[in-house]
Amino acid sequence: ISFFVGADFVLTFQEDRDGDSLEPVRQRLRQSRGRIRHVGTDYLLYELFDSVIEGYFPILETFGDRLDELDRETDYRDTGRKLVEIHRLRSELLFLRRIVWPHRDALQTMLRAGHPPIRDETLIYLRDSYDHMVQLIDIVEIYRETCADMRDFLYAKLGNRTNEVMRMLTV
Repeated sequence: ISFFVGADFVLTFQEDRDGDSLEPVRQRLRQSRGRIRHVGTDYLLYELFDSVIEGYFPILETFGDRLDELDRETDYRDTGRKLVEIHRLRSELLFLRRIVWPHRDALQTMLRAGHPPIRDETLIYLRDSYDHMVQLIDIVEIYRETCADMRDFLYAKLGNRTNEVMRMLTV
């Protein structure tokens, strides 16, 4: 998604409308709810950006649920399948991190550079969005570390099982 903001306009481009996170903002605009229509384009930009950021949290919940399920299953058999699933999950988290990181950079640039269309009153809201973005990135990193820990645990479990078999064969 791309945003262009001026004194009297906000222009957005998005490649695909599947999973569109901007719809709640459009609904508020249509229904004239909240401050969105009365404050200015910089506040609309904040609302759009915040909506995009908030759209990532349900995705992270799904990753968290998948990690919890894999963690509950680590005591059972089929280690190879679990290792493949953990690797896939970790790759998807890396992909998500690559998608999210430019949003953080864009917010950071808006907060530092002082763009003329963005007023000081709106900077407070943008800082809140930046905090959510940092939280989002932290959760992604924690999940990636969790994947690495589960992978290491499964490798250790596999190594222990191999050692037991070798001990029995030696006897």
